[in-house]
Amino acid sequence: MCILFLSQEMCVLFLSQEMCILFLSQEMCILFLSQEMCVLFLSQEMCVLFLSQEMCVLFLSQEMCVLFLSQEMCVLFLSQEMCVLFLSQEMCVLFLSQEMCVLFLSQEMCVLFLSQEMCVLFLSQEMCVLFLSQEMCVLFLSQEMCVLFLSQEMCVLFLSQEMCVLFLSQEMCILFLSQEMCILFLSQEMCVLFLSQEMCVLFLSQEMCVLFLSQEMCVLFLSQEMCVLFLSQEMCVLFLSQEMCVLFLSQEMCVLFLPQEMCILFLPQHLVSLPAFTCFLVEHYYPKKVMWTSVVLF
Repeated sequence: MCILFLSQEMCVLFLSQEMCILFLSQEMCILFLSQEMCVLFLSQEMCVLFLSQEMCVLFLSQEMCVLFLSQEMCVLFLSQEMCVLFLSQEMCVLFLSQEMCVLFLSQEMCVLFLSQEMCVLFLSQEMCVLFLSQEMCVLFLSQEMCVLFLSQEMCVLFLSQEMCVLFLSQEMCILFLSQEMCILFLSQEMCVLFLSQEMCVLFLSQEMCVLFLSQEMCVLFLSQEMCVLFLSQEMCVLFLSQEMCVLFLSQEMCVLFLPQEMCILFLPQHLVSLPAFTCFLVEHYYPKKVMWTSVVLF
């Protein structure tokens, strides 16, 4: 050991062949540990540990320090759990705890890792993706619009507070319009419009659809003019045109309404001997203009 005095404030303390301390002032000094490693003490709390030509550690306080790994990469330790890893001028990773960290990819894009499976990818000020598991994630497109991916084929697109679309497969999806109204798309042509708890419309093609009015009543539209109104399990009305229709009263009885206020009543064999009942049925529908020749018995 020896001391080399260079001036009133500067001196060198040689501790061994490789180790020495260069005192630059009352607070600043350099501890040389080897040919590459040294420590620069800047104050009572701040110092720099040089590990190689590129790597060094800047100690800012008892908990904060910066580890420089290269010209662009460094790690800022903020506490025992928090640190920032700078990977480039734009990319860095902020470690918040053992599981949580934030990866900054650019000025707008970053990834927040919440756990081993959950993370949030921020794409812009409004757009972000929340990954909930390996298959589930949520894509936020704006303040009201977002997409919830449930699996490889299923996802939900939220358009507003009440409207959303549930995609079940490549062709099937459900569009929710309100609390009661929704549309179930079954294929490119088939869909179901639910209007309330009991009413819905089943679209079978461009012209054919079924309107369900209650548990027993429904209307089957076959074309622009033809439709069938089902009133109960046995009764239904077949509309053939604007003037012609058929009223089915049972499995054996029906009424065919023709233009010019004419109709044909079809009756079974066992009612042939009941003219009063037949007359009542005919006069019930057309009491003024009904010819007896228009009543057909089979």
